[in-house]
Amino acid sequence: MIMEKHLTVSAIIIHDSKILLIKHKKLDVWLYPGGHLESNEDPIQGLKREIEEEVRQEVRILGIPNSSLTGREVKFLPRPFAILSEKIAARMDKGQVHIDLVYLCRAFQPTVSANFKETDGAHWFSPEEIRSLRVPDEFPALIEAGLEAAPDLSLLDDEVDDDSSPVR
Repeated sequence: MIMEKHLTVSAIIIHDSKILLIKHKKLDVWLYPGGHLESNEDPIQGLKREIEEEVRQEVRILGIPNSSLTGREVKFLPRPFAILSEKIAARMDKGQVHIDLVYLCRAFQPTVSANFKETDGAHWFSPEEIRSLRVPDEFPALIEAGLEAAPDLSLLDDEVDDDSSPVR
């Protein structure tokens, strides 16, 4: 069977050593906010849209600055913290795989406003609490690696010009 692949983005959102997770409506598991990229979206635009739709949080991406890649007609896109290839169990009959660009993000407000059209709730959890939740197998290790890496990363200027000229 040929696996259909979809490009997705996700955010490990950190605030005071806690991680913001959402309760996925269909899968009945706790996940970090994220979803499919729409046409004509770059990963950062998609990430910010998904975060706004699901938890109405303003975040900044954590990463390694690399201004040497930016020019008049080239914009630097922050590198994801991880890129995962995930077989989606609920869609295995269709053979679906998500290529997920996972970003580390910092939130600056503790309040969460879950969008109940998108999720069954949202909450801040400590790494210890996450281990006791129904989450994908890789979550605790991935989140702990993100928390460990975060202090060494910078807040990035992740604004992307929507009208970027094509490279000639």
